[in-house]
Amino acid sequence: MPEELMKLLSFIICGKETPASTSTHRLLSSIGQDICRASTNGSWKLPKHILMVMSLRHLFRSKTLIRMLHRFGHCESYDFSLELETALAEAVESSSSQLSNQIIRYPMPPSVFHSEFDNFDKFINDVTGRGSIHTAHGIMLQEVTSHPGQHQDDEELQTIPRTKRRSFNLAKETTLPECYVSQKQNPNLKITQLTHPGGPEAMAKSLRMTLLWTLLRSFQSSQGKPITAWSGFISSTHNPPKKLTTIDYYPVINHPITEYSTIQECLRAAEEATNEVGQEYVITTFDMGVCIKALPLIWQNPERYKKHVILPGTFHLECAFMKMLGKKMKGSGFEDILLEAGLISGGSLAGVMQGKNYDRAIHCHKIMLEALELLLFEEFTQHQSHPFSSLTEVSCKKIDSLSNDPSPSALSEAVSDPAIMDIVDNYIKFRQTDIGATAKLWLSYMYHVHLLLALITSVKTNNYLLYVQAIQEMCPIFFSFGGQNYARYMTYFSAFFANIDYSHAGASDLIRLGTFSVARSFISGNRCATDKTMEETFMRHAKSHGGTGEGLSGILTNYKAYQRWVRTTHLRSLYVDAALNMADMGNEGSYGNQHRDLRPTEIQRSDKEVKKTKDAIKSFLNPFSSEVQNELIVLSSGAAAPKHIAADVLEADQKGIDARDQFVESRLKPGKNFFTPVKRMNLKTLEDTSKVAKTTAVKNQIIKYKEQGTIAFKLLIKTQNDGLQLNMRELMSYPLTTVPFSIATADDYLAKTDKAKAFHYLVKDQPDADIPPLSETLTVYDGNAYFHNMMDIPGTFAEISSKLFDSIAPSGSGDIIFSTDQYKPGSIKSLERKRRGCGEKLIIGSGATKRPTDWKLFLTNDDNKVQFIRLLLKLWSSDDYAVKLQGRKIILVCEDSAHLLTSDDGITTKIKELPLLKSSQEETDTRVVLYTQYAANSHYNTVRIKSPDSDIFFILLHFASTMDINILFDTKIQRRSRLINVTSTAADIGQEKCTALLGLHGFTGSDTSSAFRGKGKLVPVKKMLKAPKFVPMLAKLGDNWTVSEDLIDDLEAFTCAMYGDNTTAGKVDALRLNRINKLCTKQGKSIPVNVDMSSLPPCRKSLTQHIRRVNFQVAVWKRASIAHPMIPSAVQGHGWLMTDNGLQPLWYEGESQPENLQDLCEEKNEASYSDSDSSAGSDESDDSTGNDSDTNTDDQ
Repeated sequence: MPEELMKLLSFIICGKETPASTSTHRLLSSIGQDICRASTNGSWKLPKHILMVMSLRHLFRSKTLIRMLHRFGHCESYDFSLELETALAEAVESSSSQLSNQIIRYPMPPSVFHSEFDNFDKFINDVTGRGSIHTAHGIMLQEVTSHPGQHQDDEELQTIPRTKRRSFNLAKETTLPECYVSQKQNPNLKITQLTHPGGPEAMAKSLRMTLLWTLLRSFQSSQGKPITAWSGFISSTHNPPKKLTTIDYYPVINHPITEYSTIQECLRAAEEATNEVGQEYVITTFDMGVCIKALPLIWQNPERYKKHVILPGTFHLECAFMKMLGKKMKGSGFEDILLEAGLISGGSLAGVMQGKNYDRAIHCHKIMLEALELLLFEEFTQHQSHPFSSLTEVSCKKIDSLSNDPSPSALSEAVSDPAIMDIVDNYIKFRQTDIGATAKLWLSYMYHVHLLLALITSVKTNNYLLYVQAIQEMCPIFFSFGGQNYARYMTYFSAFFANIDYSHAGASDLIRLGTFSVARSFISGNRCATDKTMEETFMRHAKSHGGTGEGLSGILTNYKAYQRWVRTTHLRSLYVDAALNMADMGNEGSYGNQHRDLRPTEIQRSDKEVKKTKDAIKSFLNPFSSEVQNELIVLSSGAAAPKHIAADVLEADQKGIDARDQFVESRLKPGKNFFTPVKRMNLKTLEDTSKVAKTTAVKNQIIKYKEQGTIAFKLLIKTQNDGLQLNMRELMSYPLTTVPFSIATADDYLAKTDKAKAFHYLVKDQPDADIPPLSETLTVYDGNAYFHNMMDIPGTFAEISSKLFDSIAPSGSGDIIFSTDQYKPGSIKSLERKRRGCGEKLIIGSGATKRPTDWKLFLTNDDNKVQFIRLLLKLWSSDDYAVKLQGRKIILVCEDSAHLLTSDDGITTKIKELPLLKSSQEETDTRVVLYTQYAANSHYNTVRIKSPDSDIFFILLHFASTMDINILFDTKIQRRSRLINVTSTAADIGQEKCTALLGLHGFTGSDTSSAFRGKGKLVPVKKMLKAPKFVPMLAKLGDNWTVSEDLIDDLEAFTCAMYGDNTTAGKVDALRLNRINKLCTKQGKSIPVNVDMSSLPPCRKSLTQHIRRVNFQVAVWKRASIAHPMIPSAVQGHGWLMTDNGLQPLWYEGESQPENLQDLCEEKNEASYSDSDSSAGSDESDDSTGNDSDTNTDDQ
């Protein structure tokens, strides 16, 4: 900008040539750029206007807002932003280097380069939430000294002449190399020591510093001179960074980071960038969800990744740790104290307890810790004067210096004073004494918060030894309270860091330089966790409203627009950063170069919060008081915990330590069974104390039950109170409810479970098959599943059809069958389709018809899918596809017919119906058997079925031995790809067991049959495999359309075995009675239980109908090799009935309750309506009355 213009503007506004302040200079620069742009009619492209338009587009994506500001002359036009974004996307696409010119190549030591990758999940705020975005993004970070090293000579991105083009031309959708981790390899970690040298000393020093600050703060507060909170103390007693961390962005990877292929790409990109920098080790940070996939990938390829070092993200670790801490303290009175002190509102409490709201949770734990330390310190001093008040004059000066002007030198002087540190050390010794059960719990909590603060301190100050020690000491709590993945992998990381100098010599020197923290400001002691840096830089801008706000349909329905947006997200984030810096908003959260906690207002506020929290605790119960030494007390209620609960609570820490040590000795050291599930301890917490209530029945019999209650308990209690003795054996032969909750949901649908678990269990030790030659393979696609898994849906149905064809049949992909389902009225699948919802029927006129806004909702309508499949046949059989069909065979299955599409010359398409594949079979699940027979008869060596549906696997398993062809099942469930050789798997299992597994698959839950609640798939499969006597009966399912009474009896016995019964001769009604007797009628004892009717097996009446439904479905599966099987109506004695709402399960025949019980329930409801208080007997306690009242309300 012309210098004379700046002088003129300064004279006009300030009256002098030089602006008086930074804000005035910023204002002059802004006005001057507007004048230059206006006077040149927009030919001058100035920083303000470019940064403004790109930031507005990125943050808000509002064309109206940009146009309005453009007309006022404050930014470039909306069209210009599209041109620039398109040019950026093309430059990124053509770039040959991962690094920008910000990153120094071959810097002088000491320096370090590292990377961090995270998932980018943008959930669309529409009715269904479908079409959400899942990609992977990364940042590169570099810590360097003052030596410059080498910069990239070329420009950061290729210079592209301005063409005014706003459409991004992308030749081909990018795909990643396949990556499978089928058989996970145990880590080969040579453990010579369990603790990093210097780690315990660093932790002890951290505790002493924190306690010194606590005592110092309490002393000055008592003098009316409060000092800074903990974060301010850490900041002021450490030195600022000499240089900020260089932060840059990796190009976006347009795939979910949960896929192995994406992780492989992340590691490749990090390695390529690290090699370009000239560093030996590739250091990459992931959150734990990605670590549990990245590490097995590395362990499977140790030579390839021998120079890779994976670090866990400390920000996510802190959140997970706070979740465990919330579980530990739930029900102890902790929540009540937070609410009473006003630290948190009721609506935000769950976020704090679960560690989801990071800032609030950290704040609450810091304030709670300080308040508890003050209460404990009062017990230490026996409420006498503060020990600091009796120090010598020299020591007092050091205390005053550290309080009034905290600095590294002031802290050093105080720490070197024996008199001061003797007080701290004596207090530490007092904390280690036994002062009661309640105190032990809260001291344990305080220890864990100190651990949390130690980890945060290690990040803020880049203290490597403290970092690795904090990770080691955090492990046990994850074992104790169900954080199984963190327990397993944090234990590994702890051992890895302890032995890193043996496995990766020299890597620890790089890590110490700052790979787990980032210097983003010159504020001392204020470095940021690496994974949190990603959240606060790239993620903050990338997840703005501009990403998927206004203009949503344009991004998600236009593939090229979406690709342009994805490829430039990291660059647009740079524009936003630059705009914020131009406006002096780049570090809004800072207070100059001072931490915000050093502000006087913040010091006063935190001091008040500590005092209020301390008072709140005392208003309930002081956990360190001598009054509560004998028992474990809930502070908010004053109730003592039962002995068995108290034992679990107080022994949780030691049990966690023992579990961690055992994991190291039995798994890590020998290098085996690393992935074997870590057994959950299921320890009781004080929350369980509050869930038990009492009711007194006749004959002084006490029954304990959970607050939520159950029908079984209500019936028993009511009949006892009224003196009415029902025949319990008869009672348990009835469902008692309108639907059997053990196999049904309250809204009359089949109970569901994860169908894939049985498949995963059976093939978990099976290696993935080799990919066969395409020329010898017929590939079968489950078309309907493929429809639902499509992403980046183009704008018209013609484009969708083209994209679909190119994705399943790219050049050189071999012969293909694309199979789709039929939709028949009265189908047993209709209930499942109804459960999934039904969208509006649309009319697809031609390929030019625009795609619906919600693709997934469109697919829920059967008529829509039929129209779409017919359109696919019309388009694919046209001459437009001839060039794609030349020299290959594509078979498209449309309704009941199969059509062979070929082209001899690449000009004309031929279509031929295949009579051998014409079938009345309804679904691809069963049709795959016909396709397999066709492949065998057509002399293919292999058939490869690609589907996410495990039903297909079990059907193929049953038929595999009868097929003279190699069968592969290619599936992708929960983002894990597997290629299973069904033929060899079936041979290993044996024909009878394969047939039994098909029956068991239907019996334990499919789309048309119920699952048993709480039993899932694994329990029944393991039970069948361990007890061969059950194999023949399960293999008989589906042999005939009707089920014999003998088979029902056998399956009833198997059901009892599933529920772990060995005493009732295989009768479910007897088992139900046995369970109720054990839970409710044990004489003279009180048993706390958590049971509802869904935990009991279904009665014989309900089980019979379930077996009939299963038999019908398995019979259909077993006739999959018949093109036109004779299938009877499902309502003719097969567990289904036709209603006005369509086909529904017949849950049982007859009444749900005995007649006298129905009369009792009616009387009970009438009594409840007339007098709600009369339900409680005169001899009941207050607690009992309250719970009876709740029970009656539920009955009404």
